[in-house]
Amino acid sequence: MTDTPWWTPARHADRRPVLMARNRAQAAIRGYLAAEDFVEVDPCALAASPGNEAHLHAFETSAIGNDGRPRAMYLHTSPEFAMKKLLAAGEPRIAAFAHVWRNRERGPRHSPEFTMLEWYRTGEDYAVLMEDTAAMARLACEAAGARILRAGDATCDPFLPYERISVAEAFARHAGIDLLATLAADGAADRDRCGAGHRKRSRWPPARSASCLSGRHCGPPHPILNGRSGPGPCPARGRRAACRQSPAERWRSRCPMEAARQRQRSAASSSTDSPTACSIPPSRCSARWPAAARSSPIPRPAAGDR
Repeated sequence: MTDTPWWTPARHADRRPVLMARNRAQAAIRGYLAAEDFVEVDPCALAASPGNEAHLHAFETSAIGNDGRPRAMYLHTSPEFAMKKLLAAGEPRIAAFAHVWRNRERGPRHSPEFTMLEWYRTGEDYAVLMEDTAAMARLACEAAGARILRAGDATCDPFLPYERISVAEAFARHAGIDLLATLAADGAADRDRCGAGHRKRSRWPPARSASCLSGRHCGPPHPILNGRSGPGPCPARGRRAACRQSPAERWRSRCPMEAARQRQRSAASSSTDSPTACSIPPSRCSARWPAAARSSPIPRPAAGDR
């Protein structure tokens, strides 16, 4: 049977409850913003620059002037630029329900065009914005009649107190990436080390970390912390100054290939057998690690390290 258009009354009847729930949620949030003395603004959707975000792609269009000459313009990916100009002009609290467009994004949870709520407070810290987020989420759920939020097999009660964790804790828990291990002693970030860690974990299952920065259990013997071997709680948990590993040592403690290499070295010290060559091509292994952390040749990993 041919699918009917979405504007067919019989088909729209099934979708209308969602439309009405959206209206109630938006009205509830607008009421909250008004009570908090926000001014609702309506930023321009056309911008002269698409922005510099590497992972956002704007829709490009052409604005033709009175002289007939075209000029490249872009549909904004967020109302941020225009709203920050209003902040610079002196507006203390502003909010916008803005239609935004993002190219190269389409899927079950992504639409090239969607409505974004963006709001700004001046003179207040991020903890106040966290309270705003929690309050508006509860209002939206209450207005829509949603007591429990579901995504696949996961559920969430939006009316319970919200858990607050740091960005580093979120990356460690949900992505298996230790962000603090990519910072130098002076706090400077190392993008290449962070990227190498992400690429490594995209190919191998996360292994137990030997880094004393992770706050998790130590795995192989730690070269700094008195040769401690795991499993066991990390004695330097939460104290960055306690670790004096070099960047190369830190990467080696995370690499499953390096774990196999260390076992091969131990076996070679008591045997005359030569190390077995690694079957993984350099394009899949050596490119993942900083040059300081590479050595030759890599032994074949054990089954548990793959």
